[in-house]
Amino acid sequence: RTQTNYITVTLAAAPLVTGPVAMPAVIPTDTDGSPGTGETTVLSVTVTGANVASVTVNLMAIGGSTAAAMTDAGDGTRTASTAATIASPFADGAYQPVNLVVNATNTDGASNTTVTIPLTVVKNGDANEDNRVSLYDAVYTARHTLGMEGYPMTESVGEVSGDSELSLHDAMYLAKHVLAIPGYEQLH
Repeated sequence: RTQTNYITVTLAAAPLVTGPVAMPAVIPTDTDGSPGTGETTVLSVTVTGANVASVTVNLMAIGGSTAAAMTDAGDGTRTASTAATIASPFADGAYQPVNLVVNATNTDGASNTTVTIPLTVVKNGDANEDNRVSLYDAVYTARHTLGMEGYPMTESVGEVSGDSELSLHDAMYLAKHVLAIPGYEQLH
């Protein structure tokens, strides 16, 4: 006579990850190692499911950690604030968003890596977003600041002087940077 015993093990399903957002969705590169106004973004997702152990985001594509922890706001929303040191790929005349992979893992080890957070990172100072920082970007910034039509821009990309406000001073600072004038080596 044969006796068979079965053990049933039920593992919780991997956490569900929804609502990926980067706020703002476009940031300039941090070129001085000290992220200033507009050079950081808050990445967020909503994570639900039983026994969530950790939620991380892979920031390698923008120069960060491969597993940056996302903190729990207490309501299932997980966030991480980050800056970027690497610009997004440039193709077909535009910066392309990078997709930052979220990894939500429960205490059973089941993980969900199917959700990404799109983020576009533009070279600091590249006001017209053509993948080059040139004197034209200084002119473009000045024209935008003066309210001239046809010069839309992500203002944080042009805010290079470090005073946290886009102004004609930034256009002048960028021009001096491009011309390699001493004292203007670093974009902020």
